[in-house]
Amino acid sequence: MSGENKKFNQIKVAGSNPVRPTTETFFGKFHQKTDFGEDVNRVNICDIKEGDSGITIEAEVAEKSYAREVRSKYGYRPLMVADATLKDETGKITLTLWNEQISQVMVGDKVKIENGYAKSFRNVLQLSTGRYGKITVI
Repeated sequence: MSGENKKFNQIKVAGSNPVRPTTETFFGKFHQKTDFGEDVNRVNICDIKEGDSGITIEAEVAEKSYAREVRSKYGYRPLMVADATLKDETGKITLTLWNEQISQVMVGDKVKIENGYAKSFRNVLQLSTGRYGKITVI
């Protein structure tokens, strides 16, 4: 391969070795992005199981609880938390909203959750964005 073609097929990322522009896979088994940023492994709510991570879904906010104050198990500062019920054509799931996320989401909004994870809390399957996930109103 000539030097010119080699440059064309590689991307230089600041402070790293050149990498090929290929499909990027995130932490969990569900989330992949194509070269153009499209989600190729978006899941339906009915497919989410406890312990899943890297979840990407789009759903409508059907309900939202009032915010309440809770204490972190680490004891730093009080946190605000609320629950929202997300629905799609396959089912419903509880989404845990923390702090600024509470005012970001309203009933009737369509939201996209990226890099979420599922856990059970008091025997209820819940979806959360955690520290590394993202919620976007679309």
